[in-house]
Amino acid sequence: MSEEMRTKFPSIYTSLIVRRNQAWLPKIEAMLASEPKEFILVGAAHLAGKDGLLEALKKKGCTIEQVRATAP
Repeated sequence: MSEEMRTKFPSIYTSLIVRRNQAWLPKIEAMLASEPKEFILVGAAHLAGKDGLLEALKKKGCTIEQVRATAP
């Protein structure tokens, strides 16, 4: 979905994904650097791809690890 939005509607993609992620990144970094650790929930479109939060956090030196839930 993100790739399609980026190619078909670049100005909307930039406003909704890129600029939001850039604005959130310092806030997320501050949350990760302080106790208690917070659960940060964002829409899936903000996570993936070259403009995603996961890539931005990796570039900042964060380790990204997928957490899998297990049945009780």
